[in-house]
Amino acid sequence: MSSAPSSWTIRRKPSFAKDLKRLAKSLYKSDRQREEFLKVLFSFVEVLERHGPSSPLLDAEVMTGGLAPEGHKLYKFYLRPPHTRGASGQMRVLALVNETDQTVDLLMAYTHADYPKQPHPREIRERIEEGGDR
Repeated sequence: MSSAPSSWTIRRKPSFAKDLKRLAKSLYKSDRQREEFLKVLFSFVEVLERHGPSSPLLDAEVMTGGLAPEGHKLYKFYLRPPHTRGASGQMRVLALVNETDQTVDLLMAYTHADYPKQPHPREIRERIEEGGDR
């Protein structure tokens, strides 16, 4: 007997949507390219909702360094949006994950050009503490 797959709840922090708008505008000049970018994002969110952050379908790592509150993990997802070149166009999404509640809070989206390594810990903490879609 098979059971229905578990579903994850995906929430967006307010500045996450701003990040996406900024990236779409800076990475793409045509509406068609922006639409393809959105398709990549929708696909990413769909995989998260269906399979969770540990899915082998996603390229991700759990970040260390003590930034995540107790009971949570901070994930960095690697996305490769269409029509971008080299490392500078590779996109990262930071997300706060609570595996017990099966929730994923999308915190931040950026490219390697924005942050060659990763955002400053202070900035990540601010995003974690920010209100969001619930």
